[in-house]
Amino acid sequence: MKASMNTVKIIAALLIALLFLIIHLAAPGFLPELIDLLKRGDIVETAEYIRSYGEMSVVFSFLLTLLVNALGFPPAIIFSTANTLIFGIFEGITISVAAETVGVTISFLLLRFFFRDSAEKIIAKSPRLSKLDKYSGEKGFVIILIARIVDRKIPVDRN
Repeated sequence: MKASMNTVKIIAALLIALLFLIIHLAAPGFLPELIDLLKRGDIVETAEYIRSYGEMSVVFSFLLTLLVNALGFPPAIIFSTANTLIFGIFEGITISVAAETVGVTISFLLLRFFFRDSAEKIIAKSPRLSKLDKYSGEKGFVIILIARIVDRKIPVDRN
């Protein structure tokens, strides 16, 4: 069972790498152009870039926001703001929320799939993490709620 799961993980990793290879082969300048755009951090320029995809801009924006949320970087607020500039407040927020929801779901599944065994080994070695893991299993909602509140109150230099 363990060997077959490792095979599935290797195949999944290769499929993800293949996806990026296909993107690169289909549009070699896309990833470098996107990285340069994000480095500049100009939201209006980002909105114009998304808008340049014409009728496909909704699909492109959705997939871009989904990808950003699945990977966890760069900050999705860049694309959420661009979506509201392009599509209007209601439509932009709707596209962003839908894409972010799908993206973080994919991220959760990938992290659980690829790193669960490693996390369990680390937790088993630490009495403190084991206790926290047991508590979070019993009171998961409270733990997440506290983490969300604390995250908003701790100043972080996001630059």
